[in-house]
Amino acid sequence: MTTTPLPGWFKLASQVLTEAVLKNYNLASRAMQELHDTFGPEVVPEVMMAWIDTMLNRVPAPPADKLAGFVFQDEARPGKLDTVDGVPAPVAWAGRLIVARHLDDEAQARALIDSIPTDAEYGRHVSALLSTVAANLRMAGYADGIRRARGAP
Repeated sequence: MTTTPLPGWFKLASQVLTEAVLKNYNLASRAMQELHDTFGPEVVPEVMMAWIDTMLNRVPAPPADKLAGFVFQDEARPGKLDTVDGVPAPVAWAGRLIVARHLDDEAQARALIDSIPTDAEYGRHVSALLSTVAANLRMAGYADGIRRARGAP
């Protein structure tokens, strides 16, 4: 059996996500800057897909035919649910990108990525995706596993 080697950016992308899950935002930001500086902006779409895949592999997703009622939950306000119209545009974009990946809709994912008009907006959208993925992983208990792996009780 052959295995595909991981891309060079994988370790830093994992570090970014891990620190975001643990709410170590300064560390996540520094790791993201290092990733960007080392591998360039062209790897960011692949990194985002890797973050989404990590979430989809650990958080049960609804079947494709149940995604029409996709809602957002603010982890700071448990029980508060919003539709795509009730969240900031970058968060709605992140939700749409997650759904496109879940449905393996590469054309839609590419269209969403290409729809961001400026570098500043791109950064806000990437940040919204990272926050959304990290929040879902936290709600699924993933942070506890990270802490245990790091030796914390």
